[in-house]
Amino acid sequence: MSSIKLLLTLLLSVALLIYAFHGIDLSTFWTSLTAVDAGVVAILLVLPLLSIVLRGWRWQILLGSLKPLSFQTAFSYSSIGFMANNILPAHAGELVKALLLARRHDMPVLAVLATVVVERVLDALTLTLLLGGLLTLMPLPAMLRSAGVGIGTFGVVIIALVILLSRDNSPVRDGLRRLIRRLPQRARAAVLPRFDTFLLGLGALRGGRRVAGMALLSVLVWGVLIWNAYAAMAGFPFAGPLPDHLWLASAVVILTVSFAVALPAAPGFVGVTQAAFWVALQLFDVRQSDAIGASVLYNLTQYVAVTGLGIAFLFREGLGMRHLVAASHTEPPAPRGGAAEAGPTDT
Repeated sequence: MSSIKLLLTLLLSVALLIYAFHGIDLSTFWTSLTAVDAGVVAILLVLPLLSIVLRGWRWQILLGSLKPLSFQTAFSYSSIGFMANNILPAHAGELVKALLLARRHDMPVLAVLATVVVERVLDALTLTLLLGGLLTLMPLPAMLRSAGVGIGTFGVVIIALVILLSRDNSPVRDGLRRLIRRLPQRARAAVLPRFDTFLLGLGALRGGRRVAGMALLSVLVWGVLIWNAYAAMAGFPFAGPLPDHLWLASAVVILTVSFAVALPAAPGFVGVTQAAFWVALQLFDVRQSDAIGASVLYNLTQYVAVTGLGIAFLFREGLGMRHLVAASHTEPPAPRGGAAEAGPTDT
């Protein structure tokens, strides 16, 4: 089944590449791509790393409710996770970073996975704010509006749920426990410890100052991503005119790419990124060869920077590719002896 899924993701990426490159003037595209200034490439290699720095800082805050960890540790495993997204299918990096960190630092796996869920919810809410801001500035395609409303609604519901679950003596938490206790004994014994362990990872949501700090970091993360898209377009030698409102175009590009990468695309989001750039930049009357050229520059520099950093930290942590692959195929273990004693197991 996994081989079939991988084949389908590769076919989707190929189909999107065909869509993005169909009818393009390849000679103009290649001439512009090879004329990119080395200084632009250097900036584009740094900006993705700045984004991971901010994400690592945010994750450190989330993990602090479980165990005090250094920023370097959170940053290292964040880097490993994003690298895993670039080389493994099915967005496996989120699971990989949680499992590897939990095992190396003797933390409950499900609780660490809960912090990853909170990260994704914070990102969804920030994207919703971005969409709302863009809608006040320009009309967006119905597809983008619908995706944004759907993701935003889901994000609001989930963040409300996890905040309620993070509270001691929460009616929601108590209600779910009562439902679990009504399950057959075997199912109850399997589900209840996992549920309690997962709740441990929501502890960072109990402090208003910490939540505000994580919200601010989320805004900064997406600000850097928009800056990254801006730098890719501003630094790419367009054959035609640049968009009149380049920052606005950059925000629309990032919004579109963020929705598009939810598709089951090939590792590195090849094809998905190119199609998303082209869809977004058509709104600004950008030539197809320029849109695809900027997308390739953005995609390639992101891939090199993030993958290189992740591999460096992977080996620095004494891990190897076999650990990465094993973690991506591992089911989170059942807690032993209840949530308080739940710990990682080695592969």
